[in-house]
Amino acid sequence: MCDQCQAERERADRIAEDMLLVEQEKRGLLRRINALKTELSRQRKEHPNAVAAKRLFDHWVTALGKNANTVYGEKREKALLERLVQFSEDDLRLAIDGMASVPYVGRKGRQHDAGYGAKRHDELTIVMADETTVERFMGYGREAKGIMDVSGMGRVNVQPIPASMLERCDCGHMRLEHSKADPNRFGAQPCLHGGCECIDFDNLHRLADEWLRSHRERLKGESSALAA
Repeated sequence: MCDQCQAERERADRIAEDMLLVEQEKRGLLRRINALKTELSRQRKEHPNAVAAKRLFDHWVTALGKNANTVYGEKREKALLERLVQFSEDDLRLAIDGMASVPYVGRKGRQHDAGYGAKRHDELTIVMADETTVERFMGYGREAKGIMDVSGMGRVNVQPIPASMLERCDCGHMRLEHSKADPNRFGAQPCLHGGCECIDFDNLHRLADEWLRSHRERLKGESSALAA
């Protein structure tokens, strides 16, 4: 074997040894990572708010109509435990109720139902993302339940808001956020929400979608009968 070949062989052997050491280090790091994950999981299970977090998860599953097999995994549990440091269980339950009242996001913001051009965003980690998000969804919950904050008095139950006033316009805002019928504008009810360009309360798209959903099977049957 020539000197050059010998040198190349030795170089290849050193590379192989280095790769073996790297692989051994990698396995050691993976063992440490798994051990840390196990320890963190144990700490979450023993956390003083662990039971409250599981109750909130179960409430989310029920309120949002999730499948009974929905997994209570690390990501959801971690989000709940973090927020329970900042908020009470009742506050977080109210925020979940707020998400249940407006589970869809349309072109103009959150709305009660699918409406027009809306997409459902009801993952638990969304409402538990941070303190400002929780407070926003608590606001939705108060709107739906007829609860308001009174300075220095905490939460106070008030007369429930009529369901008709909680209906959502296609602009994404409730009827109570629109003005009363203006006789000078042929009874129009323009939106009072800052920055909204809606000139009259209109939920025809939502009502049409509801009607189509409720009559879809019958319409399919009639279409099939006509085709036959």
